[in-house]
Amino acid sequence: MGVDNFTRAIYGWKVEGSDKVKKFEKALEKVNSNYYDDYCDFFADDTMCGNYIYFGANLVYYDADEGGEAIINNELIKEATDEYHKFLDEHPELKEFLKKQIGKKTTSKEPQLFIFQQIW
Repeated sequence: MGVDNFTRAIYGWKVEGSDKVKKFEKALEKVNSNYYDDYCDFFADDTMCGNYIYFGANLVYYDADEGGEAIINNELIKEATDEYHKFLDEHPELKEFLKKQIGKKTTSKEPQLFIFQQIW
């Protein structure tokens, strides 16, 4: 059994802590019981321990074992955030759910740039 190791950069929000993540995911399942498959381009979660879930514009996603690099510039950020907002406009139920989540004790009010290794 191998380990998947992806480098990710997401401009958005993070829910951290297993209890908070569980509550967030249960509420998200009420919006769409198939959210993991339907919204996978805009979420990144800790599939091993459930300690975090990120959501927002996916700027970078590549297999770290194969190497790679990305230039994060204003054009990339605009393109990715436009795609994220378009997706939300096409899924108003998700848009409303996330709007209610942002700024709660589980997330910051403003989006942030997160760069991390997602390993599972």
